[in-house]
Amino acid sequence: MKVLTQQWVDGFRLPDEYAFFGKGSCPVFMPLMEAIWQSVSGNAVSQLRLYAGDDPKQWDIGISPLRKLAYQMASRGIDVAILLPSGLMDSLDETDRYLLASLAEAPQITIGIIEKPKRCGAGWLLAEAIGSHTLRWASDSEQSLIFGSTWGQVEAILVSSTEAEATPDDWKRLEAHQIRPAPIAQGDREIEISHQLDGSLKTFGNRFWKYLMSEHPPTQSLLQSTDTVTAIRYQDRYLFSPLSVRILFEIVRVLREQIGEDRWSATRLSLDTLECRAKYSYGGPPQKFLWSDWDHNETRAEVIERLFHEISMQTDMTLKEQREAAHGRLLEIKFASGKRLRVRFDQGVSYWRVARRSEYRSRLFDFSQPDSIKQAKALLKASVPLEGSETNTQLFVRVMS
Repeated sequence: MKVLTQQWVDGFRLPDEYAFFGKGSCPVFMPLMEAIWQSVSGNAVSQLRLYAGDDPKQWDIGISPLRKLAYQMASRGIDVAILLPSGLMDSLDETDRYLLASLAEAPQITIGIIEKPKRCGAGWLLAEAIGSHTLRWASDSEQSLIFGSTWGQVEAILVSSTEAEATPDDWKRLEAHQIRPAPIAQGDREIEISHQLDGSLKTFGNRFWKYLMSEHPPTQSLLQSTDTVTAIRYQDRYLFSPLSVRILFEIVRVLREQIGEDRWSATRLSLDTLECRAKYSYGGPPQKFLWSDWDHNETRAEVIERLFHEISMQTDMTLKEQREAAHGRLLEIKFASGKRLRVRFDQGVSYWRVARRSEYRSRLFDFSQPDSIKQAKALLKASVPLEGSETNTQLFVRVMS
């Protein structure tokens, strides 16, 4: 008896507009990252090609899952090629170029240039896992190619195909020196950090500046000179949580202490960030921990104002929309002589997290407290151990005249 009729079989086929790879196209019912890991775990994969593109002004490499995936796969002995369309490099943020250069220097990771994004029918090629056979994934949205926090996640449908051979090697390798911005001074320095700054939240600022000065002599010379600090600014799209605000506070507080009253005339801290995200829209944990997000701009601004009042500073916060905000995280300190110390963070102060060994109660923060002064006092009293994340972070330090 015939059970599987042609009509029944056809009902499970992708519509033609989503059959990006032709008849071999299959819908994928899991996130791209999970699908890639599954393919690596179950097959003898020797090479992974990851594609990026779309608007480079929307890139944010420091927090991108693509960057993390590349390092993880390389650590497993898999050759990783990150392929970018030509013509993007000049439009990239300086921090992103440094991060790409670091990827290019990592063992078993290659940065390559292709003529333009790869199309698969009406889709966009995102990744290829190459071994005894090749598994390919494509999306219906070009925005899935953005080398940022949503890489491989902006699509209505994800489609895969298993083929005998990979696409041709039609890309050109870029060396790190071709990617990294040209230094404007001999003192430019790229500093890689893993767990060197692990320790108490209360003494984070001391460790931060001690390490920066030990790794970058021009910073030490400037901070120990007679030059006066006149202004300080920090820009970070994702200054959302009490923890990130407190870490920034400790950096500024210790800097002020080390400079001394006689050389400190900066009375205001300028902050550029995004508006708070709507409650739970970011899919994060319950709003009860130090690393959870505020969901009211006014509360966040008031707590920050009260916190920095403790070191006799006022704050000027500028809130921007996503498309307007620079995605680089930058701490800039201006001096009376006209010199500027600029520290670029690839992931901002939110790179550091509460250590796993911390006590549960110490991690809590009462967002329901309506009094912003009491929130600020609670944040100032917070005492937790900090640690770096799984992957390293990078600081790019420069003294400018």
